[in-house]
Amino acid sequence: MERFTRRASVDDTPIIKETGLYGGTAHISTIANPRRIYYFCSPHYAIYNIDDFAINENGVKVAAYSNYPPTIEKIVMNHYRVKSREEYGGKVKRGTADLTRNIYKAESFSH
Repeated sequence: MERFTRRASVDDTPIIKETGLYGGTAHISTIANPRRIYYFCSPHYAIYNIDDFAINENGVKVAAYSNYPPTIEKIVMNHYRVKSREEYGGKVKRGTADLTRNIYKAESFSH
């Protein structure tokens, strides 16, 4: 964390055009008991067993892969999408964990 001293604002919650759901800081990461999950659709969204469901840090049900408005009172997970040009180059080569196509481009680092 010493290298990464800035973060997106909690208000950084754009609507993802393809889904109509919030992205940015509202995009969730799952911390879960694996016995309650039927399967993962993506690293950000799980299908739960009957009578189980995702909740946010305040115990409120989360119905999709975004939690709006985002909350940071009890849990904060630091996720650094872009760190350095060299590390971003590795991401471009690796691609994404949840898509079949690689959405990362080398020229995107400067945007």
